[in-house]
Amino acid sequence: MNLQIETERLTLTPYSENDLDLAIRLFTDPEVVRYAMQLMSEAEVEQDLPQWTKRGGNGVIGVWRVSEKGGNKVGTGALLPLPEEQDETDMNLIRPGFYPPAEIEIGFFLVREAWGRGFATEIARALVAFAFEFSPLVSVVATHDVRNSASRSVLLKSGFRDLGTARVYGHEGPFLKITRDDWLESVHA
Repeated sequence: MNLQIETERLTLTPYSENDLDLAIRLFTDPEVVRYAMQLMSEAEVEQDLPQWTKRGGNGVIGVWRVSEKGGNKVGTGALLPLPEEQDETDMNLIRPGFYPPAEIEIGFFLVREAWGRGFATEIARALVAFAFEFSPLVSVVATHDVRNSASRSVLLKSGFRDLGTARVYGHEGPFLKITRDDWLESVHA
């Protein structure tokens, strides 16, 4: 299966060891990670990168590098197991040929220069379509920091429904979901 995803302006390609430069730009920037994770050092990013290149299921579970069609790396998009009690994703659940026994969460990070250009919505819509077209998943879920209204807006524009709160990342937090049926209905509308 071809795991590269094309949108109008972006190309999503499975994350690789060659994306260390992008990972460092994203995860060592306090503004980029402010609502999602602890700031990392360059050494920590380099150490964790092999975990981020893992693929699960038939390749649908994992992280993608996002580039503008001109080649400029602008961020990441991901479909990963949503942790309920842990404070971070258990990357050991991602194994070739298997779907994790957890809800699959969508996520995205963009370098600051790419903010405000609609890329996050384009990424979210592309990953949802990819998940439903190429996997047996019946839903994709999402959460966000309550202070991050931009991410909430992206999720709602991408077809996710606000279901209130649920146990996510070790605490009660916003919980959104899109089902395959909801997505099919929006595609045929």
